Amino acid sequence: MTKRVATKPSMEIVKFGIVGAANTAVDFFCFWALVTFSTIPPLLANTTSYTLGGANSFILNRFWTFRRSAYRHGPARQLTAFVLVSAAGLAFSNATLWMAAFVLPLLYAKGVSILATFLFNYFATKHLVFRALQPESFR
Repeated sequence: MTKRVATKPSMEIVKFGIVGAANTAVDFFCFWALVTFSTIPPLLANTTSYTLGGANSFILNRFWTFRRSAYRHGPARQLTAFVLVSAAGLAFSNATLWMAAFVLPLLYAKGVSILATFLFNYFATKHLVFRALQPESFR
């Protein structure tokens, strides 16, 4: 069995950004489709699209971004923590969308909402969901 080398924080945030771009594409496209081709209210459309992006996020972040040989918690607890972090992120995203939509067109407001939640989601996901069993050393 080979020993996994820790991912440096700078590379980790790059991976998180790549995964985030994929999640954002899922989120934004679903939001756009729902508000353009249906009568679903914007906050319900945002909740739906954010949830679909979140499912993609959990899978990619667990198996690529924060891939570790040993996690502090097992997958069931990680998923529970991820759902709670995502719920907090969704509340922040909805609040940001709601406020930004007063001064910007809806799709621009969605863009502001996406950018505003990125850092919160990175730090909460790293430290609350995919915590390493012990501090990692970098080479």
